[in-house]
Amino acid sequence: MLAKLEALIHVMKEIGDTHNATSAQVAIAWAIAKGTVPIIGVTRTSQIADAVKAAEITLTAQEIHDLEAAVKAGKIRCINHYNPSIRITEPFRGNYRETVF
Repeated sequence: MLAKLEALIHVMKEIGDTHNATSAQVAIAWAIAKGTVPIIGVTRTSQIADAVKAAEITLTAQEIHDLEAAVKAGKIRCINHYNPSIRITEPFRGNYRETVF
């Protein structure tokens, strides 16, 4: 299973380097960009700060494409693939989401 994830992990690290973020923060930002609300488990207060930073990351369309391509290349089962017609109008803080068709 780890071999299937190597390409995705590599892309997440590259994107994280661009945003000065961890792979975990990229994963959270990706989930938000896909229109989901990630449910994350935290056991330390520092993890809450990490999650808040992740919510402030805005991934580019190319970065989302690269993540989705890595999922497809690794034949990883991923639910709710990115739909470029969905656009979050504001950083996620419980605000509405605008859908553009």
